[in-house]
Parts: sequence; structure tokens; C-alpha cells
Amino acid sequence: MANWPADLNDTTRGARRMGCVAPILIALIIALIAIAIGLGVLERNPSQADFGIVEAIDGRLNRESEPGTVQEIDRDTAAEWWFRVTLDRVPLGARLPLVCEWRDPSGNVAHRNRYETKPVDHLPWETHARFRFPPDAPLGRWTVRLSLQERVLQTIEFNLREGRGSEPGDHQ
Repeated sequence: MANWPADLNDTTRGARRMGCVAPILIALIIALIAIAIGLGVLERNPSQADFGIVEAIDGRLNRESEPGTVQEIDRDTAAEWWFRVTLDRVPLGARLPLVCEWRDPSGNVAHRNRYETKPVDHLPWETHARFRFPPDAPLGRWTVRLSLQERVLQTIEFNLREGRGSEPGDHQ
């Protein structure tokens, strides 16, 4: 052993000890992070496979500020109609790629809304699609449905009728 001052010997011994401990601490931290990721403790981006658990718990068809849902819509009304769907079991942080189809009485898609939600940050999650019926829209039984990856989450049927004048929709 060199004949160095005592405080210098203590310093070099501590540095040598730290040199052995540092790699062990780093390996331990990496192992803990890997375990946390594997257990899902750390936040992650949900995969599309997680979307299979998403379910609709409510669906309503109405105008922007109306409660409830309608079964009949007057074609003459220039109002924009809202299809609101409340979703549950959505992976937090997910952006859902949704498609809403408004089908006329013959089954043709009269209007299609394609959109991606904002990142889901709470449950239940409400989303909506809107449509304004053109004056020449066919009268009869229509269907509006919301889908996620070609899986229908919610469907509502309603009757588009000739205008009656005062009320734009009959509520259920």
C-alpha cells in the first residue's frame, strides 16, 4: 500500500467501492422499470387490441341542447341532429377511431362521420356525431350507428317524416 495521506487513501477506497456498486444499482433500477412495464404499472399507449373491450352504455339522438332521444324527426327542420354515445371500458389514453353511419330507408349510407376522439382521460366517455338532413332526404325508417373497427357499438332507428310544423321531434 502506498504511503499516502490517510484521507486520500479513504477517498480512493470509497471510489473503488462506488465503482463496484454503481453498475449494480443501475442494473437494479433497469430491472425494476422492466418489471413495472411488464405489470402495466407505468402508463402506456393502449394498443388497438385493447379496443375489443370498449362498450356503449347509452345512445341518444337529439338536437344540440335537447335531453332524451327522439323517435321521429321532421325533414323540414333545418336543425343539426346529434347522435351521442356514452362509452365505457375504454383504455385510458386511447384515441378511438370511430365511424358513424346515417343510413336511409333503403340501407344506403347517406352520411358518414369518420373521426378520432381526443385521448380518453375519464370514464364513462361521451362522444357524438352530427348530421343535418337535406330537404330531399328520403322519408321513412332511418338508422344511425357508431362503430369502432367495424364493430357496431350503438344503433338507433328513427322515422324521418314530412314536417308537421311546430315540433322538430317527438321525444321518447
